[in-house]
Amino acid sequence: MLLSLMRRHAKSWLIKFLIAIIALVFIFYFGYSFTSKEGVKVAEVNGEVISGMEYQRTYRELLTNLKREYGTVWNDNLIKVFDLKNRALEELIDKKIISQEARRIGMDITEKEIQDRILSYPAFQFRGQFDENRYRSLLANNRMKPENFETIIAQDMLRQKLSQFLLTFLLASDREILEQYTYMNQQVKIGFVHFAPEDFKESIQIDPDPMKNYFEEHKEAYRIPEKIKLSYITIDPDDFREKIRLDDLEIVSYYEDNMEMFTEERQVKARHILFKVDPDAPEDEEKKVKERALEVLEKAHSGSDFSELAKQYSEGPTREDGGDLGYFSRGRMVKPFEDAAFAMEKGQISDLVRTSFGYHIIKVEDIREEKTKPLEEVREQISDILTRTQSMDLANEKALSLIDQMPYD
Repeated sequence: MLLSLMRRHAKSWLIKFLIAIIALVFIFYFGYSFTSKEGVKVAEVNGEVISGMEYQRTYRELLTNLKREYGTVWNDNLIKVFDLKNRALEELIDKKIISQEARRIGMDITEKEIQDRILSYPAFQFRGQFDENRYRSLLANNRMKPENFETIIAQDMLRQKLSQFLLTFLLASDREILEQYTYMNQQVKIGFVHFAPEDFKESIQIDPDPMKNYFEEHKEAYRIPEKIKLSYITIDPDDFREKIRLDDLEIVSYYEDNMEMFTEERQVKARHILFKVDPDAPEDEEKKVKERALEVLEKAHSGSDFSELAKQYSEGPTREDGGDLGYFSRGRMVKPFEDAAFAMEKGQISDLVRTSFGYHIIKVEDIREEKTKPLEEVREQISDILTRTQSMDLANEKALSLIDQMPYD
């Protein structure tokens, strides 16, 4: 979606900047070793290293997705057909470039945002609540440390935030909308003749020698993988929950040690009117846009309906909604816009705010102050977390005791 946006707005200063960065990327190839250690540098993007571990992980993800998509049709020859090694590297370079640009314009991801995202993943939950043991176990099974996983999450969230940010301030023209609609709804009428391969099987005669040669050249494709026979015992942590007895001190201690988990960030609800002008626009053009913005600002300060002014004058994609941006926390908007919005009081209208997109008039409609949920509100949640953690510990102890009792052949 973001690349599509870049194509549609190729004349935008920000997209020009992104494309320029791509042109300046200096890549050092060290081959595509799949036994690379974490410290091996596969490539470098504007001074930021792509490690062997990052590359291997991306390669495996692409390979897994393709195998899932093609099912029984898949064979390893398709790795070359899809140029999987280069695709993995290109995907990593794209991600690095987008993340770098997001940071350059002042976007950031807070620890609270990362935590909330991880807590929301069903794979890490037990009975609807985050399970730290499950989290660490799943990461360990995938040979990943929590800090590395959290870095990946932060980078993905930063890219998503930049994409949402661009969609907030870039408005599609009527022509672009028509072109997209035409593309999505075009139809073609074709005629064709189908030749079924099975209709020609009887006419094919294969000599034994070519068949033998083919087998010798493709032995690996017919190799039967090593198999093992095993027995196992399942130990369910749920079976130990009734043995857990929590006291109030444990719950209070967990609450105090993890206060940030129960804290909601300060949020602002705002509308804005955007007057577009590029940072490198000629002085006379900048002056004209600013004068027009000042005229509308005067109307806003004089009591005119802000929503109607936005519908009439704004050049942003939220124009039809009266410039409504909804609630947002810090890190969501470009820094000058964010700083202005968070410095205002409820009901206040800003002076002109200059960003890389142009001039903004901002009105703050509501403010949600940062707050920490009281202990009583989250007591049950904490109790469940501690119970699951301790029952997992008991299950692990039981498993270890059984291992000691097992005979070895």
